Amino acid sequence: MRVNTAGNHPMVDVITTSFGAIGSLPVPGIEDATKIAVVENHKIHTGAADNSPSPAVQDATAGPPWSIGVSGYA
Repeated sequence: MRVNTAGNHPMVDVITTSFGAIGSLPVPGIEDATKIAVVENHKIHTGAADNSPSPAVQDATAGPPWSIGVSGYA
């Protein structure tokens, strides 16, 4: 998985991802690699939230407390 590679690379400080189900339905486990990158490897993670009117907290990319969520919904 590329998130693991970035999380372990000494020259990477920020990881940004955009993955997850449409409508921000929770997908257990999809965010595990970003948690390891942030908590264990001290990286910054930004995640693209689904661009629909759904609660960002349930979004697998932008919802976890270790992620900075970014959304384009207006």
